[in-house]
Amino acid sequence: MRQLDACDFCGDAADGVYEVVPASVAGDSRRLALCADCRTTLQSVVDPLLKAAERADGESEPDSPEPATVDADAAPAADEDGVVIESGAADAPEPEDAGETGDEQDDEAAGGDGQERRPPGYGQVIRLLQNRDGAMPRDDLRALATNAYDLGGREFDDALEAAVENGDVEESPDGLRTT
Repeated sequence: MRQLDACDFCGDAADGVYEVVPASVAGDSRRLALCADCRTTLQSVVDPLLKAAERADGESEPDSPEPATVDADAAPAADEDGVVIESGAADAPEPEDAGETGDEQDDEAAGGDGQERRPPGYGQVIRLLQNRDGAMPRDDLRALATNAYDLGGREFDDALEAAVENGDVEESPDGLRTT
């Protein structure tokens, strides 16, 4: 039986099990255990696809209504199952400014909002270390993470640096381990 306490994507604690594709779409239903961040990300990917499919179906009908506009500041709407689905549009990260240096971006990321930084690969690096009994040398972890999860070297370094900053990983003379 499948574990439902961990997010199917990042391995963090799952908020619940959600229908990925609404019941109004023909086909088998797909359910995933998702954390809040992954649910928002997935919803921001799935919603435009569903809307495009609805528009394509609507073009064949002569009396199709005007497309609805979405207010990003509006309260989230509930779907047929009563589950609140947020668009994630207001939470979407802004594109990085090409004129900023890496140090300036790091300073902004570590800003005073109090949220932990979780770059791509963060969950995979944490999960790899959680599955080890003792400390793991940094080079061994890098080789494993970059091969197992197709992470780039910079992605791995960013994820590991964030994990250490967040207190999820500690670095000792023996190597790296989760706290």
